[in-house]
Amino acid sequence: MGNIAAFDIGGTFVKHGVISENGEVFFSKEYKTHAEKGGKWIIENLCAIVCELMKKQEISGVAISTAGVVDPEAGKIVYANENIPGYTGTEIKKIVEEHCGIPCEVENDVACAGLAEAVFGVGRDCKTVVCITVGTGVGGCIIHERKIFHGAGGCAGEIGYMNIFAGNLEKEGSASALVKRVKEKIQDDTIDGCTIFENAKAGNEPCVEEIEYMCEVLGQGIANICCMINPDMVVLGGGVMKQKEYLEEKIKKTVSKWIPESLLKDTALAFAEMENDAGIMGAYENYKMRQAKK
Repeated sequence: MGNIAAFDIGGTFVKHGVISENGEVFFSKEYKTHAEKGGKWIIENLCAIVCELMKKQEISGVAISTAGVVDPEAGKIVYANENIPGYTGTEIKKIVEEHCGIPCEVENDVACAGLAEAVFGVGRDCKTVVCITVGTGVGGCIIHERKIFHGAGGCAGEIGYMNIFAGNLEKEGSASALVKRVKEKIQDDTIDGCTIFENAKAGNEPCVEEIEYMCEVLGQGIANICCMINPDMVVLGGGVMKQKEYLEEKIKKTVSKWIPESLLKDTALAFAEMENDAGIMGAYENYKMRQAKK
């Protein structure tokens, strides 16, 4: 297969690296996305980087993880919000293959992060893994037998839209929702997620209460997933889940409150361990699997 140039496109930064056919990361670095320049510019800039890499070493393909709803067959952005203007409809696979002359595969960033955890990370010994990312929003993906399960229209795992007792999972359980509620309670527009957790650990009541509420919301969502899918493991990732020591027991307690032990006993709750390499490693694994079918 040869070396793969892997990219993880986010709204603020793009991480990229070169990965060998054995999964060894030769190097990885970040550069600013410059999202304001639009989706087409971002992909053309990516192509320029690939072409420079190809002058220095053998690159046989391009693997991309990206924000937005992706059609992985076409390698196209089906929908993206305006964090990256004009990204919706961008035919990433077509642009890269025409510019660089080598194969390209594209997948959603949450799916890539989940695939990395299921293949290389904390879920590597599991058959069915559900990954949930909690940050600005709430995203998810389902990995079965080391393959991404897309569903009929490619929307499987969009758990942020799941209805719960208080609304939907994203509007109530995301880190941005937590920050919004605390700001309203204490009338302080400067507070952020990190400060909320620091204050909670120091005993600040509004911060403690709102984190407890977030865990209640996420616990119900995880319980619903366990009832429907009965996975071997649920992996929690995203920025807020770096607070593992503070959150783990609270979330486990709320999950067990919503479903009986008989439905939970075979499902482990774990926290993501791939961290910054999750996007590029998931993109790499997705590239391998899709190219193997051709």
